[in-house]
Amino acid sequence: MVPQGGKHCFGCLNKNLLSCDVNNWVLSMNQVPKEWMLDPDWDMEPKQPFQMSYTRKFPSKWRSASGLDPINSVRIVDKFVIPRTPLSHTLRET
Repeated sequence: MVPQGGKHCFGCLNKNLLSCDVNNWVLSMNQVPKEWMLDPDWDMEPKQPFQMSYTRKFPSKWRSASGLDPINSVRIVDKFVIPRTPLSHTLRET
């Protein structure tokens, strides 16, 4: 799937811990860097135990070697939620 105006497309999933629903995003990028390097800012940032990366100032250990920041070219193409199936529908009586 390649949306209009985008060359690369990928998905992202997240499980809501309260509702157990699965949130899905379809993302598109026009340019994806071909070479990557370790981000020194990521190494220098203080880390808390079990801290989720999306809550950090530098969430990724990697950055583009060319200096192009891919985050500026990401577009959300679609978002949908797969609701939790009630337990009674998933179990068969034996």
